[in-house]
Amino acid sequence: MRYELWDNKHLNLIDDFADEEAALAAIRAVVQAHGRDAVANWALDCSDRSVQPLAGAALVARALKTVPSQA
Repeated sequence: MRYELWDNKHLNLIDDFADEEAALAAIRAVVQAHGRDAVANWALDCSDRSVQPLAGAALVARALKTVPSQA
């Protein structure tokens, strides 16, 4: 299962990730560097459609809520 990060404004695939944590980390990095508006048109979708896509404020909230595990 892959996670795809899309720019919904331009309908372009930004990147894909092996897992949700990696995708959320990438979103978190962009938000920290450029602010929430930088990802306002982004959506995160699961390749097998097993979960609902996240976009906008819900996507940012999920990314900022997720803290990487420290092993």
